Amino acid sequence: MPILLMMALTSCQSPKYHPAETEAAATVSTAENTQGHTPDHIQESTNAGFPGSAQDLIPENAYQHLPADTGDQTREASEDIQYRFAADKAFAPFSEENEKSSEENCRFRGMSVEILQTIAAEQNISYEIVPMDFSAILPSVISGGSDAALAVAFTPERAEKLNFSDSYAEGSLCLVIGDRGWKPETDSNGILPEESIPDVYSDGTAEEITGVQSLLNKTVAVREGTVAAEWAEKNRERYGFTINTLQELPSMAEAIRDGEADAFIEEKTAVSYQMRQGELMGLKICEDLETSVELAFAVDKGQNAGLLEKLNRGLKKLKDSGEYSEILKRYQD
Repeated sequence: MPILLMMALTSCQSPKYHPAETEAAATVSTAENTQGHTPDHIQESTNAGFPGSAQDLIPENAYQHLPADTGDQTREASEDIQYRFAADKAFAPFSEENEKSSEENCRFRGMSVEILQTIAAEQNISYEIVPMDFSAILPSVISGGSDAALAVAFTPERAEKLNFSDSYAEGSLCLVIGDRGWKPETDSNGILPEESIPDVYSDGTAEEITGVQSLLNKTVAVREGTVAAEWAEKNRERYGFTINTLQELPSMAEAIRDGEADAFIEEKTAVSYQMRQGELMGLKICEDLETSVELAFAVDKGQNAGLLEKLNRGLKKLKDSGEYSEILKRYQD
């Protein structure tokens, strides 16, 4: 059954995040097997509808987002390593920047972050998290700008360029539209906050869309480089819609409010979570799409095999000990 993760992490749990300027590092053994791991329970049939070329994963302009590559791509030859983990800076509940925290090791939070923290402590992995838009994450890992990535959805096409850990979360895609029946809450004095009123829906667009079958001549927003973008590109001609490519989930919501998109497609766990947090006001899930999404750590193919081995070993221990379930509970409804 897909795991739906719904509750915000309210505090940093046993922080193990090492910022880039720290000198602590772990000695990581290099595994003999450099082929990596493809989750054995993931079937290619669940990913029907994704493009066939691995190069399709990398937007033409993605490399302009990359942080500077300051190290050798074969960094596991070194005894002292601080691994760079690329992470989506706005993909709650999996990963997001924590702007409210003044603590250096709590600048990033989320389920993926907490899982990595726990594994790193047990497996003696030193790391830093490098936040970026998702469109830059895969190119960063493939080019060596980052050693690994958090919360990457497995697809057969991506497996041509990347090695994946065992999965630690499941989900699906959904279609989101404006909700004409939505009414914002008033404050204690019964006054409606002006900034909470979406300027949208007067043309009845939300009522016209009942699912993907009614997307003819509509504009659908997607985040660049995601499985949702891949699904949209594969199905745009079938359903007759145009694509508006953006970088962040809040930007897609704003596009609907501003009339620049009629709907957007995104991973359902993230949408549901952010709706519960009041960050997607005036929107609703219109339809679940029959596309399975399994999230895992990812490394460049043939690189960082020792790190991948430690991540899998740590994840197994996390699940066997019951601590994995405890982490999930902190995000469940």
